[in-house]
Amino acid sequence: MTRIKNAVIEAVLSILIGFLCLPAWSQEQAEPQKPWMVSGGGGTKIAVYEYGSPTGPEILLVHGFSQSHLSWAKQYKAPELQKFRIVVIDLRGHGASEKPTNVESYNNGKVWADDINAVLEAKKLRKPVIVGWSYGGFIVSDYVRQYGDTNLGGIIFVGAGAQVGTEDAKTLYGPGMKPLLGMIDPRQEINIPSTAEFIRISTADPLSPEEFQEAFAYNMAVSPEVRLGLFSRTIDSNDALTKIKVPVLIVQGEKDAIVLVAAADYIAARIKHAKKSYYPNAGHIPFVEDSERFNREVAAMATR
Repeated sequence: MTRIKNAVIEAVLSILIGFLCLPAWSQEQAEPQKPWMVSGGGGTKIAVYEYGSPTGPEILLVHGFSQSHLSWAKQYKAPELQKFRIVVIDLRGHGASEKPTNVESYNNGKVWADDINAVLEAKKLRKPVIVGWSYGGFIVSDYVRQYGDTNLGGIIFVGAGAQVGTEDAKTLYGPGMKPLLGMIDPRQEINIPSTAEFIRISTADPLSPEEFQEAFAYNMAVSPEVRLGLFSRTIDSNDALTKIKVPVLIVQGEKDAIVLVAAADYIAARIKHAKKSYYPNAGHIPFVEDSERFNREVAAMATR
């Protein structure tokens, strides 16, 4: 028995030694970053990560419902964006951020605005381009409503929403929203397959098995209580959208089954100077589905 145990240990050690002998760049690419915690709205701790050049033009990436800063890996790891200072957050209730379970921590636009403001101040960001994906579009509007846009260099809305629970909202979302009902259900036999379906329907073409596995993991890290909290408020962003003066780009996947093209058109109609960039072969995650094009557009916006 001892011989077998020793043989297993030797085999494991040989595998580990093999990994340690990989080129240095492989280890650096896989190196996880510890979050920097910022006190956001109501004192909730928000996890913040920073990549790229500390002196470069600034980009702030804000993910969507039930996601994580890891959603933006094809941006903060992209060689062509390393000249920028890229700040990424985990929204409250997501990733490594604090996860209060009371609805009041999520159904008030001011706490979301305060989260963004706290990150801007703590990181001493100077007019960053802020990118709001999906639910992140609501949060960008929350910030503008509360603080204006004078501290921003530009805004990119990506598959973003502007309305929830209003009459206008009825025409802006597609069948891809159906899994959300199961995702707020505390019963795992409903919650788990609903989450998997939500990820599958998010892209026009399937993610790779590795990408799907990672996305499923960080989606499942968000509790049903938090998910419910995010949609426990009526949202009308028109007041915020119409006061935006900074440059705006609206990115939209034409095959998005969750947030329809109509939602992008809706935002564009309220921000007259906004430019539109629609991706014919992308769904709800164009920055993953066509990351090269998206990264070029972000770079162009950030170097204005």
